[in-house]
Amino acid sequence: MAGDAHVVEYANRIDGREVPSEAGRFELRAAVAPYDVLGTWPLSERAEATRALDALRDRADDSLAPREMRDALCAAAASFDFTGRAARLVARRVGLRAEELAARDDGLVRDVERAVDSARTATRGIALVVPDWSGLLRGVFVDVCAELAVGRCVLLAPDPRLPMVGDSLVDALDAAGVPTGRVAVLHGLGEGGMATAVADPRTNAVRATGGRKRIATLRSRCDQAGIGDASLRLLRSASEVVRASDNPDAAARRVVIGAFGRVAALSGQAHGQIGRVYCDAHVFSEFTAALLARLSVDADANDPLPLIDPSAVGRVRREWEAGLDEGATLIAGGEALTVSDGAKARRLAASVFTNVEPHMALLRRQMPMPIVCLVRTSS
Repeated sequence: MAGDAHVVEYANRIDGREVPSEAGRFELRAAVAPYDVLGTWPLSERAEATRALDALRDRADDSLAPREMRDALCAAAASFDFTGRAARLVARRVGLRAEELAARDDGLVRDVERAVDSARTATRGIALVVPDWSGLLRGVFVDVCAELAVGRCVLLAPDPRLPMVGDSLVDALDAAGVPTGRVAVLHGLGEGGMATAVADPRTNAVRATGGRKRIATLRSRCDQAGIGDASLRLLRSASEVVRASDNPDAAARRVVIGAFGRVAALSGQAHGQIGRVYCDAHVFSEFTAALLARLSVDADANDPLPLIDPSAVGRVRREWEAGLDEGATLIAGGEALTVSDGAKARRLAASVFTNVEPHMALLRRQMPMPIVCLVRTSS
């Protein structure tokens, strides 16, 4: 990295070196303090992708024995410092406190061990890894380590909304003794660069998480390139069931944490966020009252993380409007929150709809958002 004392200029990481890009740069600011510039990162296109692929090809034979690689990957996960500078940068970008980031990525070592232990078949080639920002550090670690464990080199294209996870990962792998250069990091990889990476015959695996458009595009490109090893995960919200035998207060607490928790759900932005609750009619009223009561006092629900994706504000507002147009009743939320930093448009209140029917488009929503739909069921 380079730059003056005020704005750090980060670079792509190719063959163990910081490499400049001719495609331009982008700037990122802290989520909670928009005046706090975290740094600038390069944009990457076809030329950068080709350069990275060439470097990874040359590193194909520079590896460790399987057991040594496993030990190095697990050591990288075990030694990651959640109080260090890299982790603090991630926390500032997302708006989490240091202890919340550590809690969110709790289980990192276990998940990496599980990923590398399941790597049974040795192979060669290059894997393209395209994470979503909401996976934070754990998501990137697990995907990259899984590919290194089977013998592939990795071209990592971090989400431009959270690019610093790529730098953090490479630093941790280097410190643990993973051969330098087996992971290349291209920041801000555009569509042209992504197409080049997938179409290259040296690429034989793709791991990606994202929204419908990204996944559909990557799936089409993988099909065209004949890549059979493609793990393409669509970001989805989850469903929760409240049965007649459940304690309404306990169920309400579970839903608030899973739907709006800062750690568990990244305030409604994480994959697997609870977006739908199917509640037995016998306890529906009692559960709804318990849910609203819990929301009114829950610290996380009343101090949500800012929305990292600027376009999410518009998507959530459209969901509010569509739900009301379809006849659902908004019983909580539906407005932006005013906070001390003045970033009103970036924080949205936890929202709850009731009178949601199975035919409504509101119920079919998959993208994680700080919205919960309550559905009354007969059993």
